[in-house]
Amino acid sequence: EAENSEEDKSDKDTLEEIDEEKTDSFEEEAEAILAEMSLEEKVYQLFIVTPEQLTGVGTVTAAGSSTKESLKQYPVGGLIYLAQNLISSEQTSEMLHNSQAFALEIEGVPLFLCIDEEGGRVARIANNSAFGIGKIKAMSEVKNSDEAYEIGSKIGDYLIELGFNVDFAPDADVLTNSANSVIGDRSFGTEPDYVAECAVSYSDGLHEEGVLSTFKHFPGHGATADDTHQGFAYTNKTLTELKENELIPFMKAQDEGVDFIMISHISVPNILGDNTPCTLSEYMISEVLRGDLGYQGIVI
Repeated sequence: EAENSEEDKSDKDTLEEIDEEKTDSFEEEAEAILAEMSLEEKVYQLFIVTPEQLTGVGTVTAAGSSTKESLKQYPVGGLIYLAQNLISSEQTSEMLHNSQAFALEIEGVPLFLCIDEEGGRVARIANNSAFGIGKIKAMSEVKNSDEAYEIGSKIGDYLIELGFNVDFAPDADVLTNSANSVIGDRSFGTEPDYVAECAVSYSDGLHEEGVLSTFKHFPGHGATADDTHQGFAYTNKTLTELKENELIPFMKAQDEGVDFIMISHISVPNILGDNTPCTLSEYMISEVLRGDLGYQGIVI
């Protein structure tokens, strides 16, 4: 048993060394690519936009010459697709693969090809019968973290097959305001540790299939009564109060390898002293998320 334990430790150390070497190699490659980019190209890489915003076309359902020419002019970092862009598996796959091929040819950098595919009522693919996936339950109905993992893995499987590589999921909001309807059944529940556990497992399921994950909506949309899609939404909680509840899932994001954290447009007047939305707050992003919580992944 002692010998086996030493062998396991040796194998683990070797794997960690290989991972470090790969990371160093990727970082060197990324730095080399960045060094060749103009300032304008670097700025474009900071944006993820809809295909309509990229091309100026009313509704995009294919990627052809218009997409290619637009990517030459505006080499953005990624594209996000909504329900209107997604008609069938064959159409979606061709559109995504063409877009990715254009980006690699033009810039030599792959696009983030993104979608909101949480399950429940927010599922652009699963809620479209043309894809034949079948409905996926709302996160409020998930019974445990194993089930959350299975859902993440299932979603990741069909997303990667279509050509997506980023899912703006799972919803890591703790539902602390019973009047909240915009989050509602999209949340795993009202207990922060349980929400964190399920959100991490869901993320792991996506990663298993090769899809990047996103915790949203920092610092916690579950604490609000209003919907930022419709206008102003806020929470009167202090930073201490948020850290005791809504921020707990986001505190785990760095250690658990979560790729993106999405900032919400909610205001936190008892933290900032005014109604600045968190998306525009250097303090909430740089000081709290990057500093206090130590998150070094992508902020969107």
